[in-house]
Amino acid sequence: MSKFFYYNDLIERKIMSIEWIDILKKAVKVAYDKVHPFLGTLEGAEISDEKGAGGDVTTKIDSIAERALIEMIKKQNIDFHLVSEEIGEKYLGDKKNYDKCMDYIIMDPIDGSLNANRGIPFCCISVAHANGPNSRNITEGVILNLYTKDIYWAIKGNGAYLNNKPISVSKLDDIDRAVIGMALNASEPFSRVVQRYKPIIDEVYKVRTMGSVALELCQVAEGALDLFIDIRGTLRILDCAAGILIVQEAGGIIFSNEGLPLELPLKIKSKCSIIASNRNLTEYIKKNLSKLNKL
Repeated sequence: MSKFFYYNDLIERKIMSIEWIDILKKAVKVAYDKVHPFLGTLEGAEISDEKGAGGDVTTKIDSIAERALIEMIKKQNIDFHLVSEEIGEKYLGDKKNYDKCMDYIIMDPIDGSLNANRGIPFCCISVAHANGPNSRNITEGVILNLYTKDIYWAIKGNGAYLNNKPISVSKLDDIDRAVIGMALNASEPFSRVVQRYKPIIDEVYKVRTMGSVALELCQVAEGALDLFIDIRGTLRILDCAAGILIVQEAGGIIFSNEGLPLELPLKIKSKCSIIASNRNLTEYIKKNLSKLNKL
């Protein structure tokens, strides 16, 4: 390949990436305007007769957010495969382009739905774009905090940002001083959950559990949390797709409870455990994963 075509290919790919990030940002802003009046209201918390494709109950605020996101992206006249909390998996575009379409939009219209319905100010809209059918193909991610309107975003290879400010993970290297986030599992007794995390809880300084994995990953990305652990095995790819990229572009490390890189198909049923860490704590956590996985 000549230098001319090589550099033009790089320029073209960068332009395409910028276009996608703009589309995702516009979509979350439109969705914010639609759902913000329903945060913490009885009307917003109204439950639909049918469960969403992800298996959870669907509330009115979930449906409003998803519809707003989809309508905004569809206005761009772009073919894409959709993977979303309520609607599930669907191809939106020209049918003749189905087989060659490699653009995927992965969204959780409201991450932290219980917080949103109760008026607890920690919930968000999470949307990611991938240029292939696997989590390793994610190239753009956008997460909007529904209470502050702050936007966390990243383009693969171009860093992570909070609004227009570059962000990075913490540099803490002492587990005794670490502030960590962890996800709880409503399907098992709290005492058992604590026991599962005990090997790490006993070592760290403080623990936070806030009810929105996407936003908690953003907390790792900006250095507010040094580590986030979810070893339930029930986390869906649509909950963490954007957050994975944002953490990685902020200099963090993402891996499974087996210490391996996450590579998941972009499917509604794809579930995982996830650990997000700054680089300095990664080795310690990986050495102690066996203790976490015993129960």
